[in-house]
Amino acid sequence: MKKLVLLTLMVFSLIACESQEKREISFSALPQKSQQFINQHFADKTIQIVFMEREMFGKEYEVMFVDGTQIDFNNSGSWTEVECKLAPGVPLTFIKEGIVTYVSTRFPNAYIESISYEHNRYEVDLSNHVDLVFDSNGNFLRYDD
Repeated sequence: MKKLVLLTLMVFSLIACESQEKREISFSALPQKSQQFINQHFADKTIQIVFMEREMFGKEYEVMFVDGTQIDFNNSGSWTEVECKLAPGVPLTFIKEGIVTYVSTRFPNAYIESISYEHNRYEVDLSNHVDLVFDSNGNFLRYDD
């Protein structure tokens, strides 16, 4: 019986892997919400490539810029992760005020290298290698490992 369950799980895993497809798309093929986000907060950057990946429960999008900046979007076009390793880091214009205030007050010599939003919390990685976690309102929760 255990072998049958294990075999069934392996088959479903293979099907799930095969159903994923990552391909290049044009900027105009992004959801409108994603396009607006990029035009509002990253208008000064040059897009290198845009990918769309079919997942089991929808699509995900990845936008890569010439300078190495990367933005991931979910199926509805909302950003899920923004990564800008080069100074001055992630633009602060879309980040919750509480997060910006906390980082600028506690870590004035650091900048935000990446921010992700998942499960009603923000994870923020700073240029000084400190990782922070905030709730969905931008309130500090804890340091992350």
